Amino acid sequence: MRPVAALLQLAVASLCVGCADKMPVAPEEEEGSSGVVLAETVAPGGEHMAAGVTAAEVLYACYNPSGSVYRIRAEGLPDDCVSPRHVEFSWNETGPQGPQGEQGEKGDKGDTGEPGEPGEPGEPGPKGDPGDFTGVFQSPNGLYSLEVTDAGITLLGPGGSVQIGTGSITVSGTFVEVAASANVDVRGSIVRLNGGCLPLARLNDLVLVSGGVGRITQGSPTVLGC
Repeated sequence: MRPVAALLQLAVASLCVGCADKMPVAPEEEEGSSGVVLAETVAPGGEHMAAGVTAAEVLYACYNPSGSVYRIRAEGLPDDCVSPRHVEFSWNETGPQGPQGEQGEKGDKGDTGEPGEPGEPGEPGPKGDPGDFTGVFQSPNGLYSLEVTDAGITLLGPGGSVQIGTGSITVSGTFVEVAASANVDVRGSIVRLNGGCLPLARLNDLVLVSGGVGRITQGSPTVLGC
């Protein structure tokens, strides 16, 4: 048998756990010998293939030109080849990288992660431009409202309203009270009270009376006119 075949057969035999005592010591070289003495080194059917040989373990052996191969540097075996004519070689159990496997199936969707920590407060933003408002503010009970439009402002309530328009203010209601802790001034080019049916006369004004001209000498102490 050629040396390459002997080395391959040794690679199988060297994986036999507990077979170190069965590995043959190098036999005497015989002229014309072509067999490999490994009959007792291969585990039948591979039952004892090396579970104990790790990928990093280096195995050593010697090749006898007469056709035999034997292990060395293992428990119970020689540390070196028994003859200078024998060729020492070594290997480990790591084989060539296999082909890439097929892509696996898509995994199940993972669980929802925990909420993250709150972020840092952001920097204050720039001051915004003045906003415009057109609409109605209404009280929760719907009885009072404030309407703002381009035409004016209207304040409504049960039985009364205040309207502010262009150059005018109108106050109306079932009962309107104007009160102050001091004076109340009502001014205008014409001041009308209760519709302004008749002119009012002030104290010391001349008035026409039956039979001649008279003068008002006494008036209300709380209602004054100019």
